[in-house]
Amino acid sequence: MLFFALSLFPLTADAGSMFNGMSKQGTDLYGSAIEMVTDSGDVLDVVVADTVKANGVIWYQLTFKDVNVCGEDGWGLFVDGVWDASGNRLDEAVFGKHIVDKSFSCDTGVIAKCVDWGYDPAIVGSDAHLTCTRMARADYCGDGESWTEDGTLIDVFDDLGVWPYKGNGQGQGFSFEAGWGPDGAVCVQKTRYREREDPKCFEELPRCSSWKSALHEGAWLGNASSRNAHTD
Repeated sequence: MLFFALSLFPLTADAGSMFNGMSKQGTDLYGSAIEMVTDSGDVLDVVVADTVKANGVIWYQLTFKDVNVCGEDGWGLFVDGVWDASGNRLDEAVFGKHIVDKSFSCDTGVIAKCVDWGYDPAIVGSDAHLTCTRMARADYCGDGESWTEDGTLIDVFDDLGVWPYKGNGQGQGFSFEAGWGPDGAVCVQKTRYREREDPKCFEELPRCSSWKSALHEGAWLGNASSRNAHTD
């Protein structure tokens, strides 16, 4: 499976509209039947059960056999590109007999979360969005392996104007963790958790103890974290 919560890729919308080209979106898709292909190449007929626009982002509820594909009350969104098992973004990929260039990610997945956090690739670029997905999953080595836990709180900052640095905020023992780029961490101060052995690349990564030093190493994004800060 791919690393985000749901691996679905649109083929075509009803009435012959090419969905990869997004000729229809938002409320225009309400009630539409859409063919989707999974990362294993299986084709599913899903229905757009609901849509909503929030902060400029269009979210969808898709159902398959009357069941929400993102779980009860779950939402998701479409993002250009596809992601492989190592977390790399590709403009397009082949699944089964189908060439696809757009992904559907549930709101529990980092692809959707990063759009929700303000790193919409259509606005900030695909590399900034990819950097966010590496950071969100604590994918230090850029190999798709996550070194975080569900519900972990992090502070995020960048030099792109999305989340300007205002210090390692939130209290609760937050301190600078790492600087990030599209290929993973560009420098680190600590891992997010001590309970596991360090990632295989950890000793090779440059050390940075602040956002300023991370910028010097070429970081796109940075984050602070606390090993004691979780959501309920």
